[in-house]
Amino acid sequence: MEMFCLNESKTNTSIGQTNLEEIITRSQCQKGIFFSFELVRCKNDDKEFYKKIFSDTKDCSPLFYSLTWHNGPCLNDNYFASLETLPEFPNNILFHLAARGLKRNIVLKILHRAFELDIKNLFIIRGDGNPNDGDFNYAVDLIKFIKEQYDKKFCIGVAGYPNQHPESLSKEADLHYLKEKVEAGASFIITQIILESSSFINFVKDCRNYGINVPIIPLIMPILR
Repeated sequence: MEMFCLNESKTNTSIGQTNLEEIITRSQCQKGIFFSFELVRCKNDDKEFYKKIFSDTKDCSPLFYSLTWHNGPCLNDNYFASLETLPEFPNNILFHLAARGLKRNIVLKILHRAFELDIKNLFIIRGDGNPNDGDFNYAVDLIKFIKEQYDKKFCIGVAGYPNQHPESLSKEADLHYLKEKVEAGASFIITQIILESSSFINFVKDCRNYGINVPIIPLIMPILR
């Protein structure tokens, strides 16, 4: 389990399914700290496992819970199984979707079911699949498709790389691609795991200088022992 932490905000109390852009922006206008929890999807989507996690973390009053995507032999079935688990999650949910390997017709079915379940927030990543296996090579392609089909009905978050994406040619190229995702419709950024505060601070400065002005949330791994 991993944990995000965003500074300059207020600890969250109970909230319903809400657009994360709204509550993140509202929280940033207040002084304090909020947390959210990222959960790696467990085998067979064991509801009892999730219930224990929620029981153990409820006193932290997390702003939202995030459920990760992972590759597997039955990629599209995995999405639908995860979707049916989400109503068990308390307060706001951030549902991951990886672009590679997905077909347009499957994405439409996923979005339709997510909308039925009142899931309003999506975290879009490229994923590590073969670019020839689906209709979306990059996260920005999937973001554009979602916006074309559902306009502003979903709030979208994307990944940022303070230490540069390993496949990027340069830091500037990395910022260019990140800005493309924001201009396509992403409302906030969650970084890869931060080990040093300076890397996050410098990343935020670089983003602002490049014209990327959406909220940026650092991802940190809690010390367990």
